[in-house]
Order: sequence, then structure tokens, then C-alpha cells
Amino acid sequence: MVKLKRKNPFLILLAIFLLIIILHWGGVLQPVERLIFKAIRPLSNDLYLWGNNISASYEERTEKEELLARIEKLEAEVKTLAIDRAAYYEVLSENEKLRKQLDFVDNHNFSTVLAHVIAQEGLFTTAQRRDLIIDKGRQAGLREGLAVISDGGIVIGKIVAVEEESARVCLTTTPGCQLAVSLQNEARTQGLSDGRLGLTIAMDYIPQLEKIAVSDIVITSGLSSEIPRGLVVGKVAEVKSESNEVWQSALIEPLLNFNNLTIVSVVLP
Repeated sequence: MVKLKRKNPFLILLAIFLLIIILHWGGVLQPVERLIFKAIRPLSNDLYLWGNNISASYEERTEKEELLARIEKLEAEVKTLAIDRAAYYEVLSENEKLRKQLDFVDNHNFSTVLAHVIAQEGLFTTAQRRDLIIDKGRQAGLREGLAVISDGGIVIGKIVAVEEESARVCLTTTPGCQLAVSLQNEARTQGLSDGRLGLTIAMDYIPQLEKIAVSDIVITSGLSSEIPRGLVVGKVAEVKSESNEVWQSALIEPLLNFNNLTIVSVVLP
């Protein structure tokens, strides 16, 4: 017989395992098992609660991450919709202005050149001078002295400088931007308009005997070869008359806000 020099650990463990199984099924280990179960019950409860907390925490974190991702997606969609809506209303507004320009031109016997305002100089400063830069110039047939009107046919100024593909427009409220004008009253009173402080328009050189009333409409007189008669400039807001003066003057209120100009037309006589 061959003697084993050392015991096999695997066989020993197997024998112990089989012995425990036999004793368990035989009921011998029941008292010991009860004691062990009683001893580890609190620990098993703690392990169970700990496992549940970990699971709940993981699910809560997952739900929070999914919720944050959804919120981020919705915010991106809202931004996209806001951009699309702004573009839509901008196109809608521009189309409305274009329609008014075309309607005005169709009802009059002169030609116009449609132009976009690409810059407003002096808009955010306290300077009295306010000029517009438009995207049409000499190539489109423009020249100095031509009247520039808004979508409703109201004169906003005249061209004072021309380049090949752009032009500078002085606003009627700018000092030095003068127009030959007339009142729509019985006498068809004539005078010269000039800007005041970049805010209003003055009509000067009105004979003292002429009768002027507040709310009289002021139009271009046609005495300038470059500007036709009948273009609306504004309405009389105040009359200044001194008995010892040869001339009287009127303060003219523009009929639109020059800050919102985006599309204009240049009148070709």
C-alpha cells in the first residue's frame, strides 16, 4: 500500500461539507442553526435595507439624469422655436412694409427704387445729426437731392451723398436737412423745413400774414427739381408768430418713428 505523505486539503473540505449536510438533514444542527440565524438576523435586515437604499438611490439618480436630459432637450427646442418665430415675424413685418411701399407707388405717377437700411448713424448717441445708410447707390440711378420715403409714403429725408452701391440719407429732423415744403391749407402756404435737435422739424420763412393752424398737413411743395410735390412730411404741432417779425414759423411733428426704419424707397422724379 502506498502511504500519502500529506493530506489532501480538497478531500478534507469535501468530507467536512458532506458531514455538515448529513448533520443538517438529520436535524442535529438545528439548535446551532437557530442561534446563528438569530445572531445574523439584525445584520441581514441592515443589509436588506442598505441594498434597498442603494437601489432606490440609483433609480432616483437615473430618473434625475433622465429628467435633466429631457429638460435640456426641451430648452433647446424652445430656443429653436423662438428663433424660428422671430424669423417668421421679421419676414412678415418686412412683407407688410413691402406691400405698403408697392401700394403707395401704384397710386402715384412716379418711379421709386426700393432700398434696405443697413446702418443708422447717431441712433444711440446724443448727436443732433442722424443719417441713414441704404444699400442702393449710383448703380441704381440714385443721386444727391432725391427724396426718401417710408412704407406709407411719408418723407423721411433726402440723399446727401452717393456711392456706387450705397447712399447716405439725412433725416428731416436733422439740422441742415432742408426741404421746400407747403401747407395743405387754403393759401397753400410755402416755406422751408429744417431739422431741430434731431427730434422735430421747423418750417421757417412763412409770411406773417399767412394763417397757419395746428394739425395742418405739411407736404413737399415741388419747388425742388429733384423732389415732386405732394409727399407728406408731417403735421403742424405748434405755431410761433411775433407781431414785430416779418416771418413766422411752425413746429412740425413727424408722422412716424425714424428709429424703426428698415425698408425705404427713393423717389425718382
